[in-house]
Amino acid sequence: MPGFELFGDKERKELNDVLENGVLMRYGFDGMRNGHWKAKELESELET
Repeated sequence: MPGFELFGDKERKELNDVLENGVLMRYGFDGMRNGHWKAKELESELET
């Protein structure tokens, strides 16, 4: 099982959001992010 069948529409949307934003790193580049903080949001969700 290669894993591609595990990606649904929600996962594709989130991935495309990161790729279209252009910032793949967790830290820095605040001005380029346009409010996109996927890793930070995930960390917050995992803490609860």
